[in-house]
Amino acid sequence: MRALSAIGFILFIQACFVSVDDFPVATSEVGDACDDSNPCPPGLDCWRADADPGAPGGVCTKTCVTPDDCPSGSNCVDIAGKRTCLPACEFGTGESSKCRGRRELGCNEQNSCVPLCSSDAHCPGRYCDRTQGLCVDARNGGSLAPGALCTNAAQCRGDCVPAAGSFKVCQEQCVLGSQGACASDGSDTNLGCVDLLETGAQVGDVGHCARTCNCPDSGCGDGGVGFKCILLGSEHFCIRRLTQLGDC
Repeated sequence: MRALSAIGFILFIQACFVSVDDFPVATSEVGDACDDSNPCPPGLDCWRADADPGAPGGVCTKTCVTPDDCPSGSNCVDIAGKRTCLPACEFGTGESSKCRGRRELGCNEQNSCVPLCSSDAHCPGRYCDRTQGLCVDARNGGSLAPGALCTNAAQCRGDCVPAAGSFKVCQEQCVLGSQGACASDGSDTNLGCVDLLETGAQVGDVGHCARTCNCPDSGCGDGGVGFKCILLGSEHFCIRRLTQLGDC
């Protein structure tokens, strides 16, 4: 009788210990990627890539009203018409772990890591809305790439911003160091992500898309818009002329 009881106890213990492979295990923190197979821990929600609009790669977060509502190391940020907790960061530093080491998150000048797609490749099966950096079902805006002359945002893949004089040009945000940043379908090989506005941005920070060029033949199509072919790092880009930048 005791032998049967011992066997029953063993079977009971075995039934209680289920393999961790049988269920998804939540190991994420604010800002980590998430989906059905990689859920967020209790207290956090997954801002899914297929939401409307979606965060590229999915982001573990939570709704907030004030900074006190957010876990340590995160900020309460206004984005996509809501307030949500996102990782804190230090803009202008070259930390490899910035924004959880993700390139679908960019550290902005407010020292917060915001979801930011900069190509359709960041939104599998969907499109990257360049005006807000989030994934959507239908392509928004026009087809003009960064640096092209525009009169309104409807003509651009991203925004239409003032340049020199009365001119306006198309402009898009991107994450410095993100592979394939600024490409719509892989064909925009003459575009790169740079610190276009000289904010001191480093890898992992929010930058802007710019066209590459060759010196001394700039290929920037200046035409009075104020763009010059400038060496940034190891490559030349068409940059809106600023006083501290020289020509090629």
